[in-house]
Amino acid sequence: MGDNGATPVPVLIVGGYLGAGKTTLVNHLLRASGQRLMVLVNDFGQSVIDAQLIEASDGDVLQLAGGCVCCQIGDELSAALARVADTAPERVVIETSGVAQPAAVATMVSLTTGLQLDAVVVVADGERIDELLADRYVGDIVAAQLAQADLVVLNRAEETSGGLAGLAAWTHAPVLPTIDGSVSASALVGPAVGGRVPADLGPADLRFNTLRLPGEGDPATVLAAVQALPGLVRAKGFVHAADGTVHVLQVAGRRASVAPWVRPGSVPPPGVLCITRR
Repeated sequence: MGDNGATPVPVLIVGGYLGAGKTTLVNHLLRASGQRLMVLVNDFGQSVIDAQLIEASDGDVLQLAGGCVCCQIGDELSAALARVADTAPERVVIETSGVAQPAAVATMVSLTTGLQLDAVVVVADGERIDELLADRYVGDIVAAQLAQADLVVLNRAEETSGGLAGLAAWTHAPVLPTIDGSVSASALVGPAVGGRVPADLGPADLRFNTLRLPGEGDPATVLAAVQALPGLVRAKGFVHAADGTVHVLQVAGRRASVAPWVRPGSVPPPGVLCITRR
């Protein structure tokens, strides 16, 4: 309990490698949970809340439907956690960055007065999980994330080659198959899922380069330039075309897309954030 004797606020951590489907899962929770959620994300530019859920925007805070709030935290997670209890949410959802170790976030939650770890949910991309685990550059970090999970959500389950049995060697947690991150909210929260803090944080010596490319011009040309980057593992950003339209660009593994940006309100600045292996 916190200092005022109130019941601690439960915290759900959503982790997983770049492009696995974490944001899709968080957006589904916002629609389906029926709770007043506070969502903490590393960066709105990398983790976009669905437009129809947004009621207002004020700097680093999005006011969402149903009394929910989404806050951009960057590297200030500890400070954000310390302020969470004052906002009286029914639950906190933290979406970690794609290369983060969720156990490190879980440890921070366990040390924050007024908060209580509910579960660590790790999203795995069924289409790419076997390939990622076998990758000599990122396999260790993906395996460590799986090992830290209380529950693994196998997204794009219909695309996986190894199936549920293929994940058994990497995690002791239950594996919940899903398509497009559509999971019952009740399956992700509560004592049935768990609430442990794994002791092993996994490897910390993996290194990634982060660079930002200009996001102006023909969207297809910008996408081609992004895909040509050596060692590209993930890219996301906005392209301002000559005709005044704005497009959101995404690359995750072999999947790539450019689509019109339809979120209401302010127009995001041009630029594409790219993550590559060193």
